[in-house]
Amino acid sequence: MPTTTNYGWTTPADTDLVKDGASAIRTLGTAIDTTTKNLNPSTTLGDIEYRSSTANTNTRLGIGTSGQVLSVSGGVPAWTTISAGAFTLLSTTSLTGATTDITSISQSYNTLEIYIYGVTNATANGVFFCTPRNSTTSLTVAAVAPTSIGGSNEVIWGNAAGARLSTDGSGLVMDRTISDNFWVVRIANYASTTTYKSYEVVGSYQDTTDGRQEGRIVAGCVVSTSAVDGLRFSNSGGNLSTGTVKIYGVK
Repeated sequence: MPTTTNYGWTTPADTDLVKDGASAIRTLGTAIDTTTKNLNPSTTLGDIEYRSSTANTNTRLGIGTSGQVLSVSGGVPAWTTISAGAFTLLSTTSLTGATTDITSISQSYNTLEIYIYGVTNATANGVFFCTPRNSTTSLTVAAVAPTSIGGSNEVIWGNAAGARLSTDGSGLVMDRTISDNFWVVRIANYASTTTYKSYEVVGSYQDTTDGRQEGRIVAGCVVSTSAVDGLRFSNSGGNLSTGTVKIYGVK
């Protein structure tokens, strides 16, 4: 029996008898119906189809949920949920003890955005430190802020021994009894193993010297080609009592 060029549907031959026509039409109709269904597997409002690995057959992709975008996963279309602003929460950690280490930070993002808030010290007042780390090794970081109100230069991240987030060379320290302390730290290109990393610090802390709420905006550089895969938090005045650190990855 002859067939069609593209889909191979069986059609009547020129020599077929008229009495065979009904059977031939049914055979052709069934083939068309089957092929059409394979090319249009949709069953629900919003479905879309894409070419499958099987010839003349499509695959149904059900509609996604609100806010999702169409992407590619494993070589086929897929609905993907993207966090607002492409932010992904990587970890939430409570600050406690002499030091709090956050390790094994995902290296799959372009930038780290770190929120630090509600920080208090269990004993004496002290300088609050955040040290960017590679495994167990502190990375060298340095920045000098613009001249402060008191006329001294602000050393915000310090050196490999510890990175000061919000204090200056004149000895201002964080009031241990006030929990209205917060910082936002952004480290760009943090996963690079070939270049230095820039960072920004924006925050506010309670000055134990005169009770003022001190605000700081500082930029600097992590002077290391090692990736930042961890952070250490500590306080020069004793154990940390409270505080929360949220780390977000930014694509």
